[in-house]
Amino acid sequence: MLPLERMARISEQNKKANPNFNYTSNLFSDEVPSGGEPATELREFWALLNQSKWMYDAASDSWWRYIDESNPATAGELHPTIDRLTGRQLQFENVILMFAEHVVIRPTIVDINLSPGNEGKAYLFRDGKMYDIKWSTVATAYQQKTGRGQPMHFLNPDGTPAALKPGKTWVILYSLDSYLEEEDSGIFRARFVPPFGAKLD
Repeated sequence: MLPLERMARISEQNKKANPNFNYTSNLFSDEVPSGGEPATELREFWALLNQSKWMYDAASDSWWRYIDESNPATAGELHPTIDRLTGRQLQFENVILMFAEHVVIRPTIVDINLSPGNEGKAYLFRDGKMYDIKWSTVATAYQQKTGRGQPMHFLNPDGTPAALKPGKTWVILYSLDSYLEEEDSGIFRARFVPPFGAKLD
């Protein structure tokens, strides 16, 4: 909700690394966690003309991204998302679907509540599986002891750290009324439900 010029100034003012911030808040492990459900595809449905999906590729142990053209004539037809710098399709080792409170400020401006002290439901997709996890910005014991900040962290339902796969992570942020359903064996569909008062098109 800031003008781009103001964001640029803030970025310049914060160029130096914050020595009081510790970025090591999450657990990464090559070992595939126990449990989870088989998952080969995650479809994102934001709107008719805004759809995308992730497909698991066992050879690379990563998730490959596909998007649509936002064209009414080809709605739902997806093609690989290509990185224009490399010419390669985007692929990520982890895809995390998060659910958080969306507060409508104006019909086209929505604030997502990820402030300190909160947590919520999430799903982790890695290694061809889907895991129930949760996201958290609640201060860890380390933060309380040292006073140093840490990024959001991801936890298993029992509160232990959720193991992300080493590599890149893509995070999807959905509203609290949104949901995930299994359409077919291993094929999941995440449906975004806009918060009341938000502009739909």
